[in-house]
Amino acid sequence: MEPKNTVKKPKKNTVKLLATTARVVLYKSKTLADGSHPLMICVTRDRKRKYYSTGISCTVNLWDENKNLPKTGSKGHPQYDFIKSIIDTKMAEYSSTILELRSEGKEFTPESLVEKVEEPSSRKGVSLHTYFKEQITRLRDAGSTGNANTYEDTFRALKNFKKTDIPLSDVSVAFCNKFDANLTSRGVLDTTKSVYFRTLRAVINRAIKVDKLLKPQYYPFNDFKISKFDTTTRHRAIDQKDIRTIEQLELEESSRLFLSRQVFLFIYYCRGINFIDIAKLRWKDFVNGVLTYERSKTGKVFSFRPHPKAVEIIDYWRVTYAGNANDYIFPFLSRTVHIKPDQIMNRVKKKRQQTNADLKEIAKRAKIEANLTSYVGRHTYASTLKANNVPVGTIQESMGHHSETMTNVYLKKIENKALEEADQVL
Repeated sequence: MEPKNTVKKPKKNTVKLLATTARVVLYKSKTLADGSHPLMICVTRDRKRKYYSTGISCTVNLWDENKNLPKTGSKGHPQYDFIKSIIDTKMAEYSSTILELRSEGKEFTPESLVEKVEEPSSRKGVSLHTYFKEQITRLRDAGSTGNANTYEDTFRALKNFKKTDIPLSDVSVAFCNKFDANLTSRGVLDTTKSVYFRTLRAVINRAIKVDKLLKPQYYPFNDFKISKFDTTTRHRAIDQKDIRTIEQLELEESSRLFLSRQVFLFIYYCRGINFIDIAKLRWKDFVNGVLTYERSKTGKVFSFRPHPKAVEIIDYWRVTYAGNANDYIFPFLSRTVHIKPDQIMNRVKKKRQQTNADLKEIAKRAKIEANLTSYVGRHTYASTLKANNVPVGTIQESMGHHSETMTNVYLKKIENKALEEADQVL
């Protein structure tokens, strides 16, 4: 009678090739704050072991030891599909890497095998939500508060669409189409969709090119075209006669409406300066009749003599608020209170919203049929110059626009004198 075969069969989800095994195990030696245990890759070769974190965890009652998977069924793990997808991907990566090393005749240890699979990325199993939150933190730490806010807006939209987390590799063309349909059902405009998808594209690009979390074949934006969204903006400019009507409107000097009108007119008379740049202007930026500031959006430095009416507005606030050279010209920010970038951005956002609400009331009083906002002042400045035959290149230089048109290829530099002459048509 032949002896029974006592060799144990390997458990499911275990890679076993020539005395090397790689499997996912519930690492009970470590307990996390929520009571769960890390899911670790355990690589064994010649009785030597190497453990490596998958970045995910599971509780004992939801883990199936025999299958090396979360439990399924009505009482199974709520994120079974997500975790199984990560495990399957990991096992496939280890299997292919072991075969590759064997075919090349290369020796390896558990440590070198893990390094080969996991490097240059140490976190290939990272999820979409986790990675998105990391990018938001990275931007805030770098002081890029505006971009961080845009990422947060996109992240909220994504969570509204997909509350359950998914692997980064699941951001496919099908995912993008469903996200697009979800946004449409919620009444989100194409201009906002474009921002969301460009942000998502930036995240995926970074995951592929910088952090090496994804392979290029997972990139969905070769087939999902963001250019399909209609991002053309409606005509926002008003006529010069409307500007005069706004100027002549009787408003209490101590009122918020008065301040909001001054801001709107300052945008118009100061070359379409952005609201955030107005809020950040300090007295040291206006010396000997020359205004010098760095545009927040692009970092480009502007230095010029503002239109006389813009100077009048600056002089008005000089009487009331001028003090320390580091103080702000307009009464939106305090140099002793608003110090951190996120404090400044949040304050500016609040004041811009208030200003736009005031401008709607001003338009109503002035009987102007337009959705008056601070941005209308910027558009009106550009439209007024164009209507008076000022060259497009001059307008672009004045407003700090970037353009890929042939005009800007030839446009190297426009003297301030030419811009000052253009301002005279206002």
